[in-house]
Formats: sequence, structure tokens, C-alpha cells
Amino acid sequence: MTAPFAHHEDAHLLVLEKPAGLLCVPGRGVDKQDCLSARALARWPEARVVHRLDMATSGLVLMARDAATQRALGDAFADREVDKHYEALVDGMPVATAPPVEPAGANAAARRRPFDQGRRRRLHLLLRRA
Repeated sequence: MTAPFAHHEDAHLLVLEKPAGLLCVPGRGVDKQDCLSARALARWPEARVVHRLDMATSGLVLMARDAATQRALGDAFADREVDKHYEALVDGMPVATAPPVEPAGANAAARRRPFDQGRRRRLHLLLRRA
């Protein structure tokens, strides 16, 4: 089990790098126990999960080092005070006539809500040549 890389570490907060293919928290079954939170706990026994990323998503994950910080950060996520930014590397050229981007994942249909109960999402494309 490899310890996660910490981009930031202080008395209250950890900012950890999560690779694609690794769960944030343990899944069901013995084969899904290796996860970012288990790896973090091996190095920082007080680490507490604040939010998650999908297994296929790589990125930075916040973990609190005490209950008060976990509660404050959890409240900030719940109140949508946290700005999240996603970038994707794609193969090929996006077309202007592509269909709108829909939520992905196993629970996508369950997550759909009328816009008056949630946030509109915007997709901005910035094309860069490799």
C-alpha cells in the first residue's frame, strides 16, 4: 500500500493526490478495501474524509485532521461554498454539434433534479494542441 502524496499538510488539513482507479473510501468486498482513506490513515491516523472523487477520476482530495475541520469543510461543501474545477484530456477533436454533457456514473438518473433544486452546470471547452 503506497502512501498518498500530500500537496499540503498542516495541523488541520491534508490535500492528497488521488490517482485514477483508486477508491476514496472502502467499497463492498475484500477486493475494494484498498482506498485513499485507508492509505491516508496508515500515515495520518487522525485523517477524516471530507469529500470523494469517483474511482475513475484522478485529482486532489481534502481530508481533515480533526472533527471541527471535517465539520466546517463538510458544511462548506454542502452549502456549495467550494468551487470545483475539472479538466479532462481527450483524444480527438470535440465537435460543435456534440450533445450536451450529462451526469455520468451509476447513480446519474437518481441525481437528476429540477434546476430550481440544484445548480446549473456549465461546460467550457478550451482546446489545446498537443
